[in-house]
Amino acid sequence: MGKTVTTEFACGDPAPTVSPWNAAHTPGGSSSGSAVGAAVGMFPAALGSQTGGSIVRPSSYNGIVGLKPTFGRVSRYGVYPVSESLDTMGPMTRSVADAALMLNALAGHDINDPDSSERATEDYLQASQSQRKPPRIGLVRAVLHGAVR
Repeated sequence: MGKTVTTEFACGDPAPTVSPWNAAHTPGGSSSGSAVGAAVGMFPAALGSQTGGSIVRPSSYNGIVGLKPTFGRVSRYGVYPVSESLDTMGPMTRSVADAALMLNALAGHDINDPDSSERATEDYLQASQSQRKPPRIGLVRAVLHGAVR
């Protein structure tokens, strides 16, 4: 496909990319080119790299799904490291199903990345579509002397 623009050394702002929804707003930082390209339909999916919030922030700013996988789930082979212990690659798409499909293709052990996990992967698309109970939210009504009631 090609390469979209990112901020220099994947950190700092503003990026040369602009928000497709409002040119006065930031597109969200280092993986902003990937996020904007997916958001406007230039391509169906993109990859982002994250050390701090560089997948999830541009995704949220541009109204798409950004998935930051567990460290080691996706190979970082060929990625210039910012932080060996934090860098992660992940999909940026317009739907959860597309993110799951990308993760199915990306996840797994890579002998070229010593930090990639050897644990078995699952079918993320199937897992995303399974019927699960909705999340429950708890509300703390009072805190007394360090104890929660």
